[in-house]
Amino acid sequence: MNALKIPHSFAYYLPQFHVIPENEEWWGKGFTEWTKLRDARKYHARQTIQTPGELGWYDLNDVSILGQQFSLAQSHGISTFAFWHYWFGDDDLLLEGPAERLLKSDVEAEFCMAWANHDWVKRSTNQVLREQRYSQNSARHFAYLEPFFHDPRYRKIDNKPVMFIFSPSKHPHLEAFVDDMHKRAQDSGFEGMFFIFDHTQKNDAFSIHCRKYLNSTAPLKFGSSLTRKFQKLTKRFRQSRGRPLLLEYADCAAHITQMDMADAKQIPVAFPGWDTSIRHAERGEILLDNSPELYGGSLDAIQNTLAGRKEDDRFLVFKSWNEWAEGNILEPSAQHGRRFLEETAQRFVLPHAREAWKS
Repeated sequence: MNALKIPHSFAYYLPQFHVIPENEEWWGKGFTEWTKLRDARKYHARQTIQTPGELGWYDLNDVSILGQQFSLAQSHGISTFAFWHYWFGDDDLLLEGPAERLLKSDVEAEFCMAWANHDWVKRSTNQVLREQRYSQNSARHFAYLEPFFHDPRYRKIDNKPVMFIFSPSKHPHLEAFVDDMHKRAQDSGFEGMFFIFDHTQKNDAFSIHCRKYLNSTAPLKFGSSLTRKFQKLTKRFRQSRGRPLLLEYADCAAHITQMDMADAKQIPVAFPGWDTSIRHAERGEILLDNSPELYGGSLDAIQNTLAGRKEDDRFLVFKSWNEWAEGNILEPSAQHGRRFLEETAQRFVLPHAREAWKS
């Protein structure tokens, strides 16, 4: 099959590649996402710890990096960076700098916000470093986001700013929050908001409050329920022995090909790999042998699903563009170059893709 036209494809984008005072206080001087990657250790002979390729060990204080990343992404079928947005209530934010610098710049990069509505936790001690605080009234949250929404680079669909919510079930006032955001968007000159919920399934009662939904953890939940119970027991045992849980990416890719995507409201998730031992050491999970070829095979199933939908309903989420400390990356690495991106571009193309970025 030729590359399929998809109007909307989002890649989760992590902005933790610059120093902030909070991270230095919690993790040490000079801490960024790269710190975890530089300190990573191998736990298995077939584990590949990917390191940066042509973009290098970048610093997001330099906003031009975003332009380079986006040109590369868009030329390989990715239309939008979904910036992780860490809002804890009452103008309490973390890692907001890259998006704010982008807003003030003329860098070409199309984006939206993905609200990571969870506590900021130090997992080694279970210490809550920033607590998520919720409100029924979205006045302050909307006021912060409004300048982004009006930027022509911000992704709108039907004149509605796109906003992801990572874990809608955790919001105790979700319906009121969504309704309030819609009203404020309309007062600001939009038709409303275009909400996309993560960690959501069709039968969840709150799914009626979103335009689209996905479940980005589903690719990791392969095997029978009995197998998953065994995996949890195995994980506890291995962690007690100082080892992370080891699984096979091939099983994950095969699971993706079998997932039921009958509901056009559900967005498929393209999943290039997983290795949270980089971030969490023995408390992590590793998918071994996440090759570009197996990733491409999982994309074939997603392409077949989307080919059966009207073009306007073809949405795709990539998890993720640059989660280096979770082994979950599409941008070029020293080990694989652009091969994950090339597998993507073979199967998906944007209706108005620009000429491929040249390094």
